[in-house]
Amino acid sequence: METRDGVSVPTLRRRLIACLRRIDRAIGDLCGIYISPSFAAEIRTQYVPALASRPLWVAHWAVREPHVPAPWSHATIWQYTSLGRVPGITGRVDRDRVLLPPDPLAAIRLRSR
Repeated sequence: METRDGVSVPTLRRRLIACLRRIDRAIGDLCGIYISPSFAAEIRTQYVPALASRPLWVAHWAVREPHVPAPWSHATIWQYTSLGRVPGITGRVDRDRVLLPPDPLAAIRLRSR
């Protein structure tokens, strides 16, 4: 999530939860959230405890460590810049770090389809 597009905070949070539940049903698991700390503060995610169980992909640039907004206790992925370069791709790209423990397979579920 990156913008409210004029939608009120309470309406946006209701729509967010409804959308996440719909995606969860479609994929058979909890989907994650992509959000910046500033946008999380704007929509006051700390008042939506149901988000805490979802993987967090936090977009927080130009810092040594990402700020993890409430209600999450940790991030799964950290987008640390939008100014990356990759051979073969014209222009800048986002760069990310996976923030998993040393044994990542212990931290994630693998589902056979």
